[in-house]
Amino acid sequence: MRRSVAIIALTGSLAGCSFSDTSILDEREKPVQQYAVFEVALVNAHAFFDLDVQWGYSGEDHKERVPGNTAVQRRVSLTWPDHTSVWAGGTPSKKPGVDDLLAYAQGEPIVRCSITINGRVVAKNDLTMCRYDFLWTPVPDPGGTAG
Repeated sequence: MRRSVAIIALTGSLAGCSFSDTSILDEREKPVQQYAVFEVALVNAHAFFDLDVQWGYSGEDHKERVPGNTAVQRRVSLTWPDHTSVWAGGTPSKKPGVDDLLAYAQGEPIVRCSITINGRVVAKNDLTMCRYDFLWTPVPDPGGTAG
């Protein structure tokens, strides 16, 4: 009997509960501009390779081929929470007619990539691909306008 009275009392008290301050929940949904810069470059073996560059963000994927001595830099404006993932990378592609011994004389080509959002480097490496996910919160803007 005591158990059922306790359950009824608890249910009654919870039924009357409501969240009067939902500003925390509402704040997450406000769109925030994110300014992203994707950079991809081939570090060595420029003369013998082209660079197949891939970069994108949630819902967009871009691909292009550039000469190996070209550093690619792309700037985009994104809106969080609509866009929550960004990536950039590249794959060296040996030019036709170049001998393997000559092309790989300096070793395997290295692709360097980086992603900067709102002036802050969020991903950087020499592993052919960079990726950054900001699912729960936007990247703060140094000027204080993002987030």
